[in-house]
Amino acid sequence: RIEPTQTAPPSPTLTPLPTTTAPCPVVEQGGLISELDRIAGLLPGPGSQGMILPDEDQLAAWEQVLGAIAGGSLQDACNLIQAHGLPYQLVRFTDLPFQDDEVLLLREQEPLAAGWGTYVFRPRARRDLVIEVPHPLEDSYTRGEGITLFRELGAKALLVAGAHRCADDAYSTCGGTTIVCGQVEPYRVSDVAHSVRTPFHAAHRVWADCRSATIVLQLHGNNLDTCPDLFVSNGTRRPGDLARAVARNAGRQCAPLTVDLADGSPEHECGFLGYRAQAAYTLACSGSAEGEACPDAPTRSDGPDRYLSLEQSPALRLGFACLVLALDDALP
Repeated sequence: RIEPTQTAPPSPTLTPLPTTTAPCPVVEQGGLISELDRIAGLLPGPGSQGMILPDEDQLAAWEQVLGAIAGGSLQDACNLIQAHGLPYQLVRFTDLPFQDDEVLLLREQEPLAAGWGTYVFRPRARRDLVIEVPHPLEDSYTRGEGITLFRELGAKALLVAGAHRCADDAYSTCGGTTIVCGQVEPYRVSDVAHSVRTPFHAAHRVWADCRSATIVLQLHGNNLDTCPDLFVSNGTRRPGDLARAVARNAGRQCAPLTVDLADGSPEHECGFLGYRAQAAYTLACSGSAEGEACPDAPTRSDGPDRYLSLEQSPALRLGFACLVLALDDALP
């Protein structure tokens, strides 16, 4: 047994890439699902030490790149990528199977050396909505589900983690323990849903910042028999109107699959609130990458839900069309 007070080796550092004259942004077309499936085949696996945490300067530059993309300043984003040697390409990508939809794809250069993830931004979004896939390798089918929700719900952004959640041996500072990597231990830094010094968490803070009304849907997989097919949580046991509407609509659209809501009810309470890292930032809107992003217990002030964690059984992840309908009806 490994106790939470024990430490693991620190993550390695990222060496900046040399300046190049490669075109930026790159212009491509194809299928977004096919492209992210291809990238998924290259992602670092368990124990690979393949996710490299950025240093403070690299993380600051990364946030500037994300802000430039959101603001439509693509040349500024390209200049920042080059100036700081970030191992990324910015792509103007036409998603041909989905109405020739043009999106901006922030894609790691190959061979992958950082494990930071893949990020998609739609400049002309129908909804102020971000879809997050923190465990694209372990939570089966959530990657394809995330892309479908991004497409069908008209979301502005899609965040897909860039490594297996057990890729690195180093532990997150966020606390909590898990057996997901094969033994009782703290969460790993590569588990982006429980880690805040990551490009994934930075993308969450930039593209769903406290000044906005952005709603975030984070997709998870759960194989436990003690959990329903869908467990909806806003990170606390005090659901707001949106969490209630999603649970209500999904209960109707996805029957006979089971649906439950994190509301403190002792019956059928799954217990996976997902209240650290991205949820806690949105709940507290502290603007901090540390501290409030790793609370000991979930808290929620009065106000509308802006973050929902969706824990899903294999049955729902294999047939999520009903969830698309439920979300489309519930979301503003």
